[in-house]
Amino acid sequence: ISSDTSIPDLLEIFVKTYKPVLFVFQKQDLVGLVTPADLNKIEARLFIYVLIGQLELKLANFIRDKGNLTKEQILFSLSEYRSTELSKMMEEMLEEDVYVDFDLIEQLQFSDLLSIIKEQTALFKALNYSSTANTHKNLGGLNQLRNNIMHPISPLIQNKTQSLKQLHERISRIEDVFIRLEDAYKNDEICILPLDDSYERYFSYILNNEDISECSEIFLNELRSFCKRFYK
Repeated sequence: ISSDTSIPDLLEIFVKTYKPVLFVFQKQDLVGLVTPADLNKIEARLFIYVLIGQLELKLANFIRDKGNLTKEQILFSLSEYRSTELSKMMEEMLEEDVYVDFDLIEQLQFSDLLSIIKEQTALFKALNYSSTANTHKNLGGLNQLRNNIMHPISPLIQNKTQSLKQLHERISRIEDVFIRLEDAYKNDEICILPLDDSYERYFSYILNNEDISECSEIFLNELRSFCKRFYK
């Protein structure tokens, strides 16, 4: 494979070919090799972490822009535990007189955002999902992937077949959600949603950093490509 092969493409090659190792070429030069186990390394996990982080930001903005939901509608869309937890938080902030500028969406977790999309018909219809069941199917496993990424000691790839296929399917679902979000904003003046300062600083570092090792090159090339696509 080429050294600029994307991580989704690399996953697809592993899934389709069942090859235990792939040689990495830069032009005509052999620069290394990659195995499924390399997807457990920090460089690959960083790519997925940023991918999910960007999805979380876009989903939050999408719900805010397109949902026009009341606090009651948001809480109703969540699990009983999360609804109770957030209600208690709002009560405490009201008692402490810091409730005026409280934005409930800013307090939501990634799993909460997915739940709201699944439960609110207007939102999943805007993303061109046909039903609640169809939405659950297409967003399935994304929160589990996010949780796995947040625990570096937990390997993403545990075997050569099931784990690879599962990771490939979940990243493909994320890419599909990005496309659906872009389509939902096509008629708006602004289609690219803003990133917060922390992401801009991180993306700037990745785009400008040239001090990388050969073993990390394939992953950092993909991460840079991702940054260029979303960092404006």
